[in-house]
Amino acid sequence: MSLTAENVRAHTPLVQREDLLGRGTIAVFSFVVSPIILTLLFNSTALLQEGSITGIPLGSPTGQLGILVVAILIIILAYLTSWSTIGIVIATIWAGAFAALFIGNSIISPAPTSSIQALLMWQQLPLQTFVIFFTTLMVTLAKRRQSTRGNPKPVKEPGPAALSGYLIVTLLSALALIFIVLASSPNTITPTILNMPLLMPKLSGSDWFLVLLISLTLVAFTAMAYKSVLAVQLVAWFLLLIPALFLGPLFSILTNKLVTPQDPIMISVGYAMPVLGVFGLIVATCTYSISISVNPDA
Repeated sequence: MSLTAENVRAHTPLVQREDLLGRGTIAVFSFVVSPIILTLLFNSTALLQEGSITGIPLGSPTGQLGILVVAILIIILAYLTSWSTIGIVIATIWAGAFAALFIGNSIISPAPTSSIQALLMWQQLPLQTFVIFFTTLMVTLAKRRQSTRGNPKPVKEPGPAALSGYLIVTLLSALALIFIVLASSPNTITPTILNMPLLMPKLSGSDWFLVLLISLTLVAFTAMAYKSVLAVQLVAWFLLLIPALFLGPLFSILTNKLVTPQDPIMISVGYAMPVLGVFGLIVATCTYSISISVNPDA
């Protein structure tokens, strides 16, 4: 018995060292990769918006490739939560820093000084990215505490009846998000066509109110993953990501229904579609951390 106890005591520091080494590796990886993810995400979204509102919905391979790389990197970060949540914590901190800088720049310098700021300021994409990351982190931590404190068995998705209810609530949240994003979009494409971001209208009080509504809707939408990750991911993929980034642009090209300076509705759609698709992408990839953290074999 004493020999067994000595073996346990001798083995415990090694396990702790391996655990710390694993967390440290994940932390370093997240610290390096997170700013790359965010920079690539914002630049790619701006490129997709620029193509959309200038009548070339699928005319930015760079933006599409950037979005694909972002999706892969976020999924890797989400998968690493099966070992430790430190990666998504660091990614959330980075997202908060980017959001603070972007909001501060929007307030201090209301007239946009760059094309990226001019395109992304209407929905404050850096802020909304932070909102999604933060909500996902909170839900992930809550589910991990629930699984370790209660039943150690893998957490199963709800039954068909409950899933239908969660799906309806999630669907309504996503529809509200679509309408608010459309309402928050500007109705001019002149600054983008002329490459003069200073001509873009400034954000008013009502615009900031819509930004707040987008944030609250994203919190509600993402937080539904606490009840059903499947419902959130289904809506994110099939109502936001796929229609906004693929089917919508393809339909516009095939039907020749493109953005023109005389069509304010299509201008709003042109601004909103890439943003909605990116919202769906971030939610669909981030929430994977919720299922993988409570079901490591998922």
